[in-house]
Amino acid sequence: MTTGSGGYSNFDLVIEKNNGGYRALAKGTYGEAQCAFTSPFSAADFEALADRLDRSRAARRRIETPQLTLAKEVGGRLHAAVLASDVRAVLRGCVDDASNNQMSGVRIRLDLSDVPELAVLPWEFLFDPDQKVGRFLALADETPLVRYLPLPEKSKPLMITPPLRLLVVVSNPADDRYPELDVEKEWSLLQEALAQPIGEGLLTLERLKRATMAELDDTLQAVDANILHFIGHGRFDEQHQDGVLAFEGERGGAQEVSAEHLGTLLYNEKSLRLVVINACEGGRASATDAYAGMAQTLVRMRIPAVVAMQYEITDRAAILFARQFYRGLAMGRPVDTAITDARLAVFSQVSDLEWATPTVGSSTSRVTPRRRHLRRRSRSRTSSPPCPRRSSPRWRPRRRRPSPWSAAPHRSPRHRLSRIAARSKRPRRRPPPEALPVRLRGSLREPSPA
Repeated sequence: MTTGSGGYSNFDLVIEKNNGGYRALAKGTYGEAQCAFTSPFSAADFEALADRLDRSRAARRRIETPQLTLAKEVGGRLHAAVLASDVRAVLRGCVDDASNNQMSGVRIRLDLSDVPELAVLPWEFLFDPDQKVGRFLALADETPLVRYLPLPEKSKPLMITPPLRLLVVVSNPADDRYPELDVEKEWSLLQEALAQPIGEGLLTLERLKRATMAELDDTLQAVDANILHFIGHGRFDEQHQDGVLAFEGERGGAQEVSAEHLGTLLYNEKSLRLVVINACEGGRASATDAYAGMAQTLVRMRIPAVVAMQYEITDRAAILFARQFYRGLAMGRPVDTAITDARLAVFSQVSDLEWATPTVGSSTSRVTPRRRHLRRRSRSRTSSPPCPRRSSPRWRPRRRRPSPWSAAPHRSPRHRLSRIAARSKRPRRRPPPEALPVRLRGSLREPSPA
């Protein structure tokens, strides 16, 4: 398997249909395995689960809250279904291989393209119920989870010279269909969180003047943005099975932009490597089409990575997530590690459930742009650092011992050898032709005098 960005190897977990049930195919550096399973949740169970998740979001935090118990229950059932004994052994072997090779970890690439009805399940809650492990996979740096969409066109990694250019769309239309959001507070907190990397020249932050499609088109033509961040309302259109974002209209009110229209606009932006949708249901998938939805359509439109929300998220959780996520990206961390840090922040400070609301969709093994660091030229002529021994105050130059041939260099062995070599290179003198002996009939005869 290829090594991912940031020192991650890929663990491909493909779910496909199999004789009225499902089958999980695992492939990694440690080997391959498969297991058959049935759906861990029926339609009625999933509806009840969704209601329980909505009611538990506002619960108070305690040591063992109903939220945490529900998250472990859901994640444990998902883990028991797709990560059976053989598949689980391959995953653990891949993690051990990554640790032995001093890598960051194993990226779990979950492929649900053949089973769109399972894409609506919260796979980010995958929980290992083993008493020796007992943890959520998506909350560990060594096992980040990515929803992978296989596409015929692969996105190539782009070498980016710092700073990373972040374009933010803050949409808060005055429309009765959408409640008013505290977007200005989120914008100010985002500026505050990124003040240090901006001051160090690692990132630039630019806000769209007006959150309209025309303004976005004009700005993308003038600026080569690397990251597009949307703050506003979103929803999933059940009738058309597509995601919708609420932009501001040219004449006021809200303009609902479908994923197809937004993806078509962003398709030609080759410098754009990441899109973050901080809106409700921006990451929700269709139950009938694995490539339908806001995040899924953007990935299909050759955006290498899309971070979106699959459920409703509170303002506090959304602000904290964006703050921690971009701080990690500005520090040079890959998307996998940055989103894990953001999940941990939401888990420890806000909610036991909302940390799993963000999803990462990708169609490539590298989910972060490679940054090309510029080397600073030294003003001095010698680029090598000074010798540490010579910089010591006790260092003294070593004196050479006198040679025994220093008094008479013409008698030294080296001088004699050089004279012999020079003598061998001299051209030899040949006698004149008349002085050479003449051979007649096999005998020698001296030349007669003239």
